[in-house]
Amino acid sequence: MIFKIIRSSPWLRQQFRNAKMVVLRYRYGIHGVDKTFYMGGASKVSKDFVAGKYSFMNYGCDVCPNVKAGAYVMFAPRVMITGSDHDINQPDIPMYFTKRPGVPETIIEDDVWLGARSIIIAGVKIGRGSIVAAGAVVTKDVSPYTIVAGIPAKIVRKRFSNEEEEIRHGKMLQQQSMSWRYCDPIDKT
Repeated sequence: MIFKIIRSSPWLRQQFRNAKMVVLRYRYGIHGVDKTFYMGGASKVSKDFVAGKYSFMNYGCDVCPNVKAGAYVMFAPRVMITGSDHDINQPDIPMYFTKRPGVPETIIEDDVWLGARSIIIAGVKIGRGSIVAAGAVVTKDVSPYTIVAGIPAKIVRKRFSNEEEEIRHGKMLQQQSMSWRYCDPIDKT
């Protein structure tokens, strides 16, 4: 009953979302996310996670340390960013006993969509406007405006049909980053 009332009013819905995110920021200890960042459910997120405005993380995600996501990034359910943190090059020591080097920085640029159950190996850079298909395993950097899929992820196609559209999209993102408000993501009725 109460959720029906909240959903019926855009203002109440926004207030509920804001209150929920205050609780989640405290619970997860994530303070490097923009105030418009939103989590859709329980996830395992490193305290040093950084996310830009209007980024969204769905439920069940697992994000290792040293990850930076830009603005308008979408994490579908159960996205995992992990790995690349075992020393496998010591022939005289079992991997179990080797020291773990620091986790390399993972960069997810603006307006990236990470599909459900995709796995991103720590240390890669996913370029602006890219799409990672559901179930893909990204082991190498992804160029801007590229759609990748598969295990390991390979280029399927470019997101836009020509460079002019990429430039137009880049200008739009830059313009939005200068404005105080892009859209109200909850007005999707």
